[in-house]
Amino acid sequence: MADKILVVDDEKEIMQYICLSLDREGFKVIGTTNAEEALELADREQPDLIISDVKMPIMDGVEFCWMIRENSKIPMVPFVFLTGYDDDDLQINGFRAGADAYLLKPVQRSKLLNIVASLINRYKSLQEMGAPKGAGVSGNTDEISTVEILQFLSTQVKTGVFRLVQNNIEGKIYMKQGKIVNAEFADLDGMDAVNMIIMNMAGDFYFDKVDVDVEDIIDVPTIKLLMEASRIIDEANKNL
Repeated sequence: MADKILVVDDEKEIMQYICLSLDREGFKVIGTTNAEEALELADREQPDLIISDVKMPIMDGVEFCWMIRENSKIPMVPFVFLTGYDDDDLQINGFRAGADAYLLKPVQRSKLLNIVASLINRYKSLQEMGAPKGAGVSGNTDEISTVEILQFLSTQVKTGVFRLVQNNIEGKIYMKQGKIVNAEFADLDGMDAVNMIIMNMAGDFYFDKVDVDVEDIIDVPTIKLLMEASRIIDEANKNL
């Protein structure tokens, strides 16, 4: 079955160009010029990826992305922003809303196809993590980022312990019903430990579905915690 992509842009010509480019590559494409209609289409069609303009009337792309992440049936779907502005502040706001990537207009077809293929493959890897394969899941952060893994576990309302191992050093993040409640890394706990694990560790990860009997000392909503981590990582990468 062909992967399904939802394209939203109030400039009809741009929307049609992107839809045609993706259709020629074998994707099933749904296009609209209205973000409110796109919300309905997203829940009904449950696409494998969404591409949305940022500047749109009635509902802009950032608000649309927030709605997908917070109030849709597909909160983890890859989300790509289209913009005519190479604006760092705009991109930061988009990543805070939960965007995975940006494409500058005019859109280069080769770059469009590369980003789409990469994000859909990552999305499928996350979906495979949720398949019934025993008591938990495991993998390596070379394949899927720590933030993506924790986002997935949160949206799946998982309870258990996420462990990340690097050079025999282990960090632990505790989750109850999809909420990050505590963490341990070296002599740190709580938010300090979460930040150290997300920002500085890479390696093999494991998630064990077990009862969690630790004190809930993190009062930040998990989605906000992970979005802020994504923003900091993106800013750090820009400065490399």
